[in-house]
Amino acid sequence: MTTTIKSPLRTIVIVTLIMVTAMLLLISSSGIALRIAKKNAPLIDAVMEIKYELSLYHLWLEELAQNDSKVDKEQVWQHLNKARWYANAMLEGGENPKGAFQALDAPILRSMILKTLGQIDRLEVVGLDRLDAMKINSLAGAKQDQIIDEVFTNTLRITDDVKTRIQHGILVQIRQFERLVYTLGTAIILIGLTGGILFFLIERQRNANYVLILESREQLQKKQALLRSLIDSVPDLIFFKDIESVYLGCNKAFETFTGRQENEIIGSTDLEPFDPELGKFFREKDRQMLSSGEAQRNDEWVDYPDGRRVLLDTLKTPYYGPEGEVLGLIGVSRDITARKEAELALHQSEQRLSLILNTLPHGIEENDTEGLITYSNIAHHRILGLEPNELIGRHIWDFQMDSKQQQELRDYLNYLIAEQPPPEPYVTHNLTGDGREVILEINWDYQRNAQGDISGFISVISDVTARIQSEQHLRQKETLLREAQAMAHVGKLGV
Repeated sequence: MTTTIKSPLRTIVIVTLIMVTAMLLLISSSGIALRIAKKNAPLIDAVMEIKYELSLYHLWLEELAQNDSKVDKEQVWQHLNKARWYANAMLEGGENPKGAFQALDAPILRSMILKTLGQIDRLEVVGLDRLDAMKINSLAGAKQDQIIDEVFTNTLRITDDVKTRIQHGILVQIRQFERLVYTLGTAIILIGLTGGILFFLIERQRNANYVLILESREQLQKKQALLRSLIDSVPDLIFFKDIESVYLGCNKAFETFTGRQENEIIGSTDLEPFDPELGKFFREKDRQMLSSGEAQRNDEWVDYPDGRRVLLDTLKTPYYGPEGEVLGLIGVSRDITARKEAELALHQSEQRLSLILNTLPHGIEENDTEGLITYSNIAHHRILGLEPNELIGRHIWDFQMDSKQQQELRDYLNYLIAEQPPPEPYVTHNLTGDGREVILEINWDYQRNAQGDISGFISVISDVTARIQSEQHLRQKETLLREAQAMAHVGKLGV
């Protein structure tokens, strides 16, 4: 038996896929970080544009304050308006060369942008004041330049703070995402490793179970083959049916009985291979047994395909499922034709023997080694003047004249059991049922079992009362005759 161990390879593949997924997730996190940065780049660019336009405004305002004829006043104020536009765009959403951007929603950032707008407005005011002061005197212009520088510096500082906070927000988002990614990646790796280990263990156990199943199946097949050989070697007919009396299987003897192969029998009912009346009889017996849930047996005369008629002794018993439900029946049929014929012959022989024994003029009696009478014929009943129920089951010495004779008969029985050869016939005096005294002559012989041990006795009993009495009368007459002859002889001598 060979088996393929697939568990390690499957486990490695699954763990590898999980690790690759985790790595792809980590790699993709850098791209997501770039997308976060790119998404916020227009805001950073807007801040830089504000600083750039404010710087140009501050530069050209100085040139304009020095009466540089090449500087266009409208162009100077256009830089300031562009800075104001970018600031408003950051509040309301807008677009620049870096791309479209959404309005800032963080309250602190919005407050800082509003403050920047306020500084831009103030820068515009102090710029106008500077140009007006330039017309008055140079000293006033110098003071205004100092104010403009302070406002410009504060505006740039607030703008840098906005940029710094936006950049910080970007870093926070990226780090939060990275932490999430790292946590998720770690969790995936741990889950993958744990799952891989569990899967490996489960697969190993499953493979072990698979090996056991294969071994069990192999053993089951061997047992089934052995069982099949056994039931096919049994001369009795063996068959299996479901609860609808449909055949599920049978042995070789049953195939011979029906004249069909097992594959032709399976799926059929008794109405197909058998005579309709016999098939109905079989099905009715099935129904009775399945309804009662108890094993039943019955005798059935059936015909083989070769014409033989046999008597089958059939035993049907239910078989059950794992929940105790009846699944069908198992049947075993034995050919008892020869046994029945032997029983009939024995019965007839016993009848003939009984007829012979009951026509004999002598009494016939059987008794066991304990002296209990087990059989007596009609002549025996007549001799003792008793009915069969008054003899059978009683001891042979129960009918003696007195206790002395009873003990003598017990001793004689023990003498026989010791296997001493019977001497002359045993003569005893018995009482009859009507109170008469009879003299019986008993001839004994042994009964032995299959091992040759004495199992009882059979005796032939003759009523010799008349003969004994005749012999006694004859002896008495002979005695009287001898006495008379003697007396006559003495009388002659006296003369």
